[in-house]
Amino acid sequence: MSSEFRGTITVESDTSAGAPTIQQNFFEFVERTDWDSGQRNFQTIEELEDGRQYYIFVTTSGGLYRYFMNDIVEACGRFHNTPCIRFVEKGSGVTNITG
Repeated sequence: MSSEFRGTITVESDTSAGAPTIQQNFFEFVERTDWDSGQRNFQTIEELEDGRQYYIFVTTSGGLYRYFMNDIVEACGRFHNTPCIRFVEKGSGVTNITG
């Protein structure tokens, strides 16, 4: 869940992972290490690998196009055949008011 859009649906109550809302949004990902080294190797949801961390980009019907959320997510498990993701942290250059 984010202020921009609803990105996942909780499928298990004991984990923070969720199934991406692939019926409403289009997701793209760049592996964290690739992004941090300047490589822009975009992947779609079916290419995610469990345990790897990714920056997430979203296109929504509300007008966001390849929106860089600066969120890092981790692929963890699957719901049916769809990879689940969980929020890890904000990307670089982000601070919060509480420090």
